[in-house]
Amino acid sequence: MIERARYLPREAYTSMPWRNGTGVTREIVRDGIAALPAKHQAVIVLFYLRGRSITETAEILGIPAGTVKSRLHFGLRSLRGRLEEDRRFGGAYRPLAGAVVVGVEP
Repeated sequence: MIERARYLPREAYTSMPWRNGTGVTREIVRDGIAALPAKHQAVIVLFYLRGRSITETAEILGIPAGTVKSRLHFGLRSLRGRLEEDRRFGGAYRPLAGAVVVGVEP
C-alpha cells in the first residue's frame, strides 16, 4: 500500500470515477486503457485495478520494479492525454489538486 501512495494518494485511488462512477465513465476509461500499448495496459491494470504492489506487479510480469514504475509513468501520461481528448468525457477530467501539469503555464 505504501508503494501506491507514491503514485496516487489513497483517497484519490478509491474515488476514481471508474471505481465508483457511472457506466459511461467506466467505458471511457476502459477504452482509454485498451488503446494503450499492451506493456502499459498490463502494469496499469495490475497496479491500479487489481491492487498489486510494484513488487508483485514486477514478479507477475517478470520485469524489474524500475520498469514497472517507468511503464506506470508513461502509461498514465498517455491515458491522461487520451482522457483529455475524449469528447465523451465532456471536460470532466481534471488533474488532482496540487498535481503539477507539465507544459501548462499557471
